[in-house]
Amino acid sequence: MFIMLISSPLLSSSENSIDPTCTFVYDEIETGFISSPNFPHQFPIPIHCSWIIRAPIGNVITLYWTQFYLKEGLKATEYAFYINSSLNAGSTSLLPSFIEGDPMPLVTSKPVLVLEMDITDDRNIYLRNMDWFLDAFGFNITFTIVSFTVAHKIIPDYCSVYKCTILFLFSWFLWTLLSIWAKM
Repeated sequence: MFIMLISSPLLSSSENSIDPTCTFVYDEIETGFISSPNFPHQFPIPIHCSWIIRAPIGNVITLYWTQFYLKEGLKATEYAFYINSSLNAGSTSLLPSFIEGDPMPLVTSKPVLVLEMDITDDRNIYLRNMDWFLDAFGFNITFTIVSFTVAHKIIPDYCSVYKCTILFLFSWFLWTLLSIWAKM
C-alpha cells in the first residue's frame, strides 16, 4: 500500500542551514514518495532542500529512484541518531558526488536517512538524452520501510526511468511493426 505524503516544513535556526520552507520530515511512514520541488518541471536555482526519513528501530529504509534526472546535487546520508544537522551521530554517506546511469536501489543499515539537495547553478546537473525528447527536471523517489530481518529488502521488479522507458519504447516499436505487418 502506498501513502502519498503531505509534508510540513521543519523550522531551522541556523543561518547556513537548508531553507526551512524546503525541509520535510517523514516519521515512521511505511511507504511514501519524495519529489524535488515543482517536479517534473524546473525547480528554482539556487535551491537547498532536505528530506528526513525516520524508520522505527529495527527497520531499514529502501529508496527506489523512480524518476531521477540529476547528475549531481543530491546527497544521501544515513544516521544512527538524528535531530538536526548539528545534533546527530553515526553518519555514513551513501551516494557518490556524481551519479551516472540507472542508480541501484539504496538500502540503509541505520534508521534515519537524510536526503539533501544543494544546487547553486544549473551547469551540467540535468540528465538529458535529447532535449526535445526529455523535458523532466529533478526527481521522484519512492521509499519503503521494512524490518531489518526481512531477507529481500528490495522489490525485485521495481520500475525506474531506464527500465520502464526501455520497456515502453520496445513495446511501442513491436506494436508498430506488428501493425505494419498486419496491413501487408
